[in-house]
Amino acid sequence: MNQHPLRAIARVGLLASLLGLGGCLLTGTSTPVQIYSPVVQVQPQEHWPHVDWQLMVVRPNADQMHDSQRILVRPEASRLQVYGGSSWADSLPDLLHSMLLRAFEDSGRIDAVTRQSSAMRARFGLILDIRAFEAVYDGEPTPAADIQIHAKLIHAASTRVVSARTFRHWQRSSGTDVSSVVDAFTLGTRTFIDELIGWTLEEGEGAGPRLQEWREERFRERQEEQRSREGGEPPREREAASR
Repeated sequence: MNQHPLRAIARVGLLASLLGLGGCLLTGTSTPVQIYSPVVQVQPQEHWPHVDWQLMVVRPNADQMHDSQRILVRPEASRLQVYGGSSWADSLPDLLHSMLLRAFEDSGRIDAVTRQSSAMRARFGLILDIRAFEAVYDGEPTPAADIQIHAKLIHAASTRVVSARTFRHWQRSSGTDVSSVVDAFTLGTRTFIDELIGWTLEEGEGAGPRLQEWREERFRERQEEQRSREGGEPPREREAASR
């Protein structure tokens, strides 16, 4: 008999908790969140070549943990956590995407840079995979920003890989607070972007002989397809018949 009043009290308590939580969300009285939006400015390097082609920068790929606004920290090798009360201004892939587009444009070394959704026709595409972007405690008094990003430069017309490289930067933070950690991320990201721009321009500019080989190879393939059609037999049947 006494269980029913207890259940009623429990329901009222749960409802009050939910209403209180909803009030915090609606009125903005919850713990404030510090929003961080790193600014990376490019300093063009003398050895960067001037190129006359266009580049499409694809939104970076990332796993579920990195594809968010959370600032990640690894207190131990097997544990990944987030900094409470702090976040990036945008999801990490979108944040890096915007930085890269602006950095390539500000480099003054390339005709045009475009997003994947643009109608602009680019010669190369830049595909990135975020493998790590987190603060790591490695036994030192302060953490380090660990940035690991794999890049592939793709020839857009043939979708073949021109070059690939994994970039890794390890930037020690000056303190354990989030602001110091974000400063370390900013410095590491700036170094990464500088190296990525130089690598992209040099690899794309030096790909001319390889692109010519691919064009000639494709031309020969089309000639073979044309001969196969004129002979009235599909390419596979003609190949089998010639054996």
